[in-house]
Amino acid sequence: MNLADRQSYISLPSFQAALDCIQSGTPITFISGKAGTGKSTFTKNELTKLKGNTVFLSPTGIAALNIGGQTIHSFFNLEHGPQYPERIKESRQAEIYRKIDTLVIDEISMVRADLMDAVHWALQANRKSEAAFGGVQLVLIGDLYQLPPVVRAEERREFSGGRYANRFFFNSRAIRAAILDQSFRYIQFSEVFRQADPRFISLLEQVRNCSLDRELIRVLNERVCAEARLEGIEDLTVLTCTNEAANRYNSDKLEELPGPKRLYEAAIDGKFSREDFPTLPILPLKVGAKVIFIKNDPGRVWVNGTTGIVKRLRDQEIIVRIDGEDHTVPKETWEKAQYRVSDGNIEKVVVGRFVQFPIKLGWALTIHKSQSLTLNNVYLDTGRGAFDSGQIYVALSRVRRLDNLFLKQPITDRDLLLDPSIHKFLDYIERLAWRNEAGTTQVSPKPAQDCGS
Repeated sequence: MNLADRQSYISLPSFQAALDCIQSGTPITFISGKAGTGKSTFTKNELTKLKGNTVFLSPTGIAALNIGGQTIHSFFNLEHGPQYPERIKESRQAEIYRKIDTLVIDEISMVRADLMDAVHWALQANRKSEAAFGGVQLVLIGDLYQLPPVVRAEERREFSGGRYANRFFFNSRAIRAAILDQSFRYIQFSEVFRQADPRFISLLEQVRNCSLDRELIRVLNERVCAEARLEGIEDLTVLTCTNEAANRYNSDKLEELPGPKRLYEAAIDGKFSREDFPTLPILPLKVGAKVIFIKNDPGRVWVNGTTGIVKRLRDQEIIVRIDGEDHTVPKETWEKAQYRVSDGNIEKVVVGRFVQFPIKLGWALTIHKSQSLTLNNVYLDTGRGAFDSGQIYVALSRVRRLDNLFLKQPITDRDLLLDPSIHKFLDYIERLAWRNEAGTTQVSPKPAQDCGS
């Protein structure tokens, strides 16, 4: 987001409404919005300034690194898999839970209903409070139309008529109760910064809602072309549905380059699990390799998602050409933090470090790893087709214009997957709500049995 965008972003009524809502002590604020509406920027630039003890959590390790926080599982010492109240015990670190003023959960679309309830149970148990979430203020951020929670095959019964009607956070018992007692506020960011073309914005909105008509599907599928025809397209990133496909693209492209390959090994210290590695622990590179940056440069020469071409390989630095200019790229350090209490306040302490060049091979990415990025040109290869809610929307919304988008396969109705419970939930809270000019929704006290079921 450039300076002009930043200035308009801060003046938007919905952004100010979000701040007012949080600062006034609203128990639960759910901030949503389409791709490219500034949710990540709001989190990093505004929520980090909140007064009191604020804890930042995310369902995934990479997202937790990006916001300087912890995963939900690690912070509450939860095992992976289904969550049950009888498994929640008072922690030896209960003091840290008692000191929390505000809990921010990013990527809320990927938080399961049972995990949301586990947060509620853990805070109640450790704060010795019967209040919702132990009386902690919650700020939930994310777009339900993007990537959903992961449910393994053996767990599906839990979320399809078992303990929960569906897998999403809003079907947790704690959230349903909060909606019923009017302690839940919903704010939608609607101003799109990434795209400016009204026609493309409209198309993306219909993909998001899975409501594309035949004419728009035809317009979208005019972007289908063979890979051989893309040779002249600069800065093209292939997006795939699976890690296997992305890894194969990158490996094949690297092997096609002439010259020797160098392997750069990361320095890993302390508690840093493999699933949280931001890039490969052994990074293969050649001169001419396309790379994508995965960490912002303090000097703003590159940001997360910038692409470039490797021009020279050295022991402790590499030279990468970005937009026609060569830049020296040193190794960077990712710090894994945990929260602790010191002198009555919550502070972060570093428990692990990962030192590596802030890049990875950039010919191809999974749709999952592209979430939150803006890419110059995208070639979407869905392989055997999309397999989960929101994948196609996330992929298409990475680019600024329709002209920046290319498809390997036509998009079909089968690719446009949307869990119907999302529509039901959002329709429910809007139907039972009053909405002010700032775009804020406060839910009325009406029965919650329709909520996403």
